[in-house]
Amino acid sequence: MTTFVKDQVSSLWNSHLTEIGRWVEKATQDTESPTPGYVHHELAKYTHQSLEESRMLEALLMKKLETNAPRVKLKALKCVKFVVEKGHPSFGTDFKTPGRIEAIQNCLQYHGPPDPILGDSLYRSVRDEA
Repeated sequence: MTTFVKDQVSSLWNSHLTEIGRWVEKATQDTESPTPGYVHHELAKYTHQSLEESRMLEALLMKKLETNAPRVKLKALKCVKFVVEKGHPSFGTDFKTPGRIEAIQNCLQYHGPPDPILGDSLYRSVRDEA
């Protein structure tokens, strides 16, 4: 394979990663507004396209689960739940590995400083969703 072809393939791969990343960012914005349903469907589509895209999506969602922002963590959990239910079965199987299960179990004990207006409700929502 020539260097030119390798660069083209790399460029296409990076642009596709960026596309999946944009959908994950849109799905897990740190805002009060819920994630639109069509975004969940778009994420689930990636799991049907290829194993590499499914794993890329899995890695991006795992990174969001590691964040300390309760809204982001809650939206990431909802995305995982939707994609496990509606995406390719291999996504759900991959999410049952020890490292992935541990990340979700950590959400069961998620606590933080209370919000002046909402109190502990954001953290409770994360625990309930997990």
